[in-house]
Amino acid sequence: MAQSTPLPFLIIQKAFPFLEKVAPKIAGRLGYYLFFRPMNTSLKEEEKALLKSAGQFKLNIDTRAMIGYSWGNESSNKTAVFMHGWAGKAAQPYALINALAAEGYKVFAFDGPGHGASEGTRTHVFEFVEVMQQLREKIGDIDVLIGHSFGSIASCNALKDGLRVKKYVSLSAPTIASDILKEFSKIVNCTRTTTKIMEDLVFEEISQEFHTVSIEYIAPQIPKVPMLIMHDKDDKRVGLFNSERMHDLLPHSEFVSTAGLGHNRIMNDEQVIERVLEFAKITRA
Repeated sequence: MAQSTPLPFLIIQKAFPFLEKVAPKIAGRLGYYLFFRPMNTSLKEEEKALLKSAGQFKLNIDTRAMIGYSWGNESSNKTAVFMHGWAGKAAQPYALINALAAEGYKVFAFDGPGHGASEGTRTHVFEFVEVMQQLREKIGDIDVLIGHSFGSIASCNALKDGLRVKKYVSLSAPTIASDILKEFSKIVNCTRTTTKIMEDLVFEEISQEFHTVSIEYIAPQIPKVPMLIMHDKDDKRVGLFNSERMHDLLPHSEFVSTAGLGHNRIMNDEQVIERVLEFAKITRA
């Protein structure tokens, strides 16, 4: 199934080549602005229903309130955390969250900075990591951490920075920095000239070169926790080779590919959920 491009980006795709010709520096700054600014989408009915059943709490970055959610038995000693991707939201994996809660897990998720009900209009990976660390301090031990897409980049950076979890599940992870920029350039229809300007501005923003936050770069520093990597062969947004590369770099991981689900539906597919639950139950010596 083809994955549609939001209308604002269709307009940008038409205008960007002209802007690059007449004002390349402005084009670079516009690309940089868009790169850090998630586009929120409306909630599906299933997501609305899930949020109605959730407990709610707040975390903070600077003066911005981050909205967190919880499901399941509060007295359970099993905890699962879901981290959504760029332009995603906490309730996206509604079937997965319901299944984890039904299996006796306390399940936690939050809308990242600039996403969903959380405050802000722009963000980057280190802010996601900061909120994940705050969540860990609030809820205690994490049995299973699940990251989707950009949420997998944030999760892996959090693991590298000391976030302790017993098991990790990666869904549809963008692993290779150059491919992330390549896909973004397709979305806005820009050239390498613009992405180079963007990279320089990103360095000013986070005081690191862009590639140094990629899973490919940080893989040697990621702890060897039990890890399940899943990716769909028909993902048009993030190619399967990204997760194949992640698995190569993290040989202790398990890798499972699916077909016909694309980038987002993998989160709520029945067979994927069964595999995640099976992985979560496995006890290793």
